[in-house]
Amino acid sequence: MMAGKYLINLAKYLREFTAAGRLAAISRGLALFLGGFTLLNLLLALRSPGFDGNLWWIDLRWLPFSAARVALLLVAGLLLGYALYPRLGRRRRRVTLAVLILFGGITLANAITYWTLLANGSLYTGPGISFSLLITAALCSSVIRFYGTRRQQTIGGHAGC
Repeated sequence: MMAGKYLINLAKYLREFTAAGRLAAISRGLALFLGGFTLLNLLLALRSPGFDGNLWWIDLRWLPFSAARVALLLVAGLLLGYALYPRLGRRRRRVTLAVLILFGGITLANAITYWTLLANGSLYTGPGISFSLLITAALCSSVIRFYGTRRQQTIGGHAGC
C-alpha cells in the first residue's frame, strides 16, 4: 500500500518535471557533455595508441577494438546530435533510444562489475559508487525525455523541446 502511494507520487513528480522542461535541459546538457567527452577521447586515442579515456564511463574491452570504436563513435554522434538539434524524427528517435538503452545496460553491467570487485576485495576505492552508475542515470534521464517527447507528440500534436 505504501509502495503504491510512493510510485504514484514519483510518477506525478516525473510528469511535472518533464512538463516543466527541466528534464529536457538536463538531458541535453548531459548528452552534450558525454558526447563531447566520448568524441574527444576517440580523437585522443588516434594520437596516443593504447589510450582509452572512455574507460572511465564505459568498459567495452570485451568487444573487438574496431567494433568498440565504431560503437563509441555512434553513441557520441547520437548524443551530440540530440544535444545540438533536439527535434527528433521518428527514425532518429528510435535509433537513439535503442542505442541509449543498450549503452545504459552496458554501463549498469559495468557498475555491477565494479561492486562485485569491491565486495571481493579486488578493488579499493573511497566513494563506493561507480562513475558508470552516474552515466547510467544520465542515459536514463535522456530515455525518459525521449519517452516524454513521444507522448507529447501523440497527445498534444507537437513536441516541446
